[in-house]
Amino acid sequence: MDTTIAESGQFWPWLIPGLPLMGALLTGAMHLAGLRRPKNGDKATSEPLAASIAVLAMAAAFAFSIKGFLALRGGEANILSTRYDWIPTGDFTVTWSLMIDHLSSLMTLVVTGIGLLIHIYAAGYMKGDAGYAKFFAYLNLFVAMMLMLVLSDNMVGTFVGWEGVGLCSYLLIGYWYKDGWRAQAAQKAFVVNRIGDAAFLLGMFILATTLGSLDYSSINSEASLLAKPELPWRLSLAALLLFGGACGKSAQIPLFVWLPDAMAGPTPVSALIHAATMVTSGVYLVVRLNPLFAAAPLVLTLIGAIGAATAFVAGTSALRQRDLKGVLAYSTVSQLGYMFLALGVGAFSSAIFHLVTHAFFKALLFLAAGSVIHGMNKEQDMHKMGGLKAHMPKTCLTFIAGAAALSGLPLMSGFFSKDEILAQAFAGGGVSLILWAVGLVTAAITATYTWRMVALVFFGKERFDKQSVHPHESGALMTTPLFVLALLSVAGGILGLPIVFHTPHILGEWLAPVVEPGQAILAAAHNGHLSHLAEWILLGLGAMIALGCAHLAFHAHRQGTQSDLAFETKNPELALSLSNAWGIDRAYQVMLVQPVMTAASAISTLFDLALIDGAVNGLGRFAQRLGERVSRQASGHLGAYGLTIGGAACALAAIWMWIGA
Repeated sequence: MDTTIAESGQFWPWLIPGLPLMGALLTGAMHLAGLRRPKNGDKATSEPLAASIAVLAMAAAFAFSIKGFLALRGGEANILSTRYDWIPTGDFTVTWSLMIDHLSSLMTLVVTGIGLLIHIYAAGYMKGDAGYAKFFAYLNLFVAMMLMLVLSDNMVGTFVGWEGVGLCSYLLIGYWYKDGWRAQAAQKAFVVNRIGDAAFLLGMFILATTLGSLDYSSINSEASLLAKPELPWRLSLAALLLFGGACGKSAQIPLFVWLPDAMAGPTPVSALIHAATMVTSGVYLVVRLNPLFAAAPLVLTLIGAIGAATAFVAGTSALRQRDLKGVLAYSTVSQLGYMFLALGVGAFSSAIFHLVTHAFFKALLFLAAGSVIHGMNKEQDMHKMGGLKAHMPKTCLTFIAGAAALSGLPLMSGFFSKDEILAQAFAGGGVSLILWAVGLVTAAITATYTWRMVALVFFGKERFDKQSVHPHESGALMTTPLFVLALLSVAGGILGLPIVFHTPHILGEWLAPVVEPGQAILAAAHNGHLSHLAEWILLGLGAMIALGCAHLAFHAHRQGTQSDLAFETKNPELALSLSNAWGIDRAYQVMLVQPVMTAASAISTLFDLALIDGAVNGLGRFAQRLGERVSRQASGHLGAYGLTIGGAACALAAIWMWIGA
């Protein structure tokens, strides 16, 4: 690897991923040095130090992210880092380089800002854990890799971060690996993501051979090549394969099955990886390459269809979950489907808007759920909760704020971002109207499962065992981040108010330089904009659906589990199917996993044990028996030795004479 400087630039952008990486190295060294466990019953004094290092690394990275944002806001052009040659091969060169533009700046603010709050929360949540420093090492390393993913100015650098977050996800999901099922969940996430990663690599190879570069600027500027008859199929295939990679990381059909199981990790992991950062990688990739995808309309239509189907399937699955984190897991898959629905209709800015608001309210909901689980002695079954409002007032208040945003109640952040996606789909006409209808139904489902969750957890009669469970509010270290996220969840919609409000669309204007090339390619296929009257009607329709479904679901479950039990009694097969994600995961197990494991076992038995081990063991036994027979000749009698030597000499002489003749 040649690390010579290829081009001058600013060094400080490297500090954004570099500081969390340094935090990971320091906390990892603390763990390896044995400073992680208390001795002789003393307090683990290394815990505050490990947490402080990790949190300070995140705070510093957040500060440099703000610096980049302010520089761009002040009118500065895209900020390029110092570049280092990495893979120089003639005309094809890959460099280590970072770029802060309007999209990557926004993503770094989300990753470092939300990540900082989650690190603070984790300092309290993980207190007393034997691997406290190791946990923060993994968490810091994950953030460093995610920042590399969004900041790299070429696809190879992005792929390094892409694989890095996959590795860290494996480590964090299986953090409590001594519980076997958690280790299995980590393995499942790792394997499923590798399928998507293989598609990502193939897409990269096609782009490299077709365009001769993997720099984002070069790829996006060459999108016009799709007009040439000999190239469209190759670049469209590249776009399709890259979307396959996005399906893996962002948990879309058919590769969504890993994310619900990934709830096996500690709750801060769920909030950071599976709500605000890693799972949005696929959305980021499509927006980053929006001209390429815009020039492949069939691929874009497929993206919208997959997104809508994923949103519906995961949303209906969330309706029947009893595990608190399970509801939020399927909700995450569903909301990611919304984002891909937006991408499919060419609403790139709308997808990022929902990505940002979702980061606010879903991180809040996961952390609030963790506060509930922490206060309920690790209980996660909602049927064994109820009445927690009196015991956890702060957690309850913030959870309701997140629920209001998720369900799209009027004026909440999720209301504006989801309504914008649905409005864009409606305006697209044609096939997009089908996507709009699916999205509208999914919005009703979202409000239903969200307020069912609120009612079962915080209201009604207490259904937990009061002898063994004593609910209590979490400490300030955990509740303070909840209030910050609650404020963002409530007020975050200001980033993208509808045009009928006659206010600037802050996020849309900010992302315009990034998405304009793709929008220009799609302009010819656009059916025009909605009238103000149509927009008001759609806003009112969305508000009525959210309020109506939230009201019905809340009052149906406020008094306890009777509604759930009645549905399961009347529709046992449907209830079972929904609780198991329509049987898709089970189908994978029956049709793919079990046959492969059976074949592997048969091959192992036939070839490994019978042939390879049999041959090796047979040779060993032959050598052993030969040695035993030869050893018998060592009798210790000189006469026998002389006879043997003489006989051998005669035999050699005879052979020599025969050869000479």
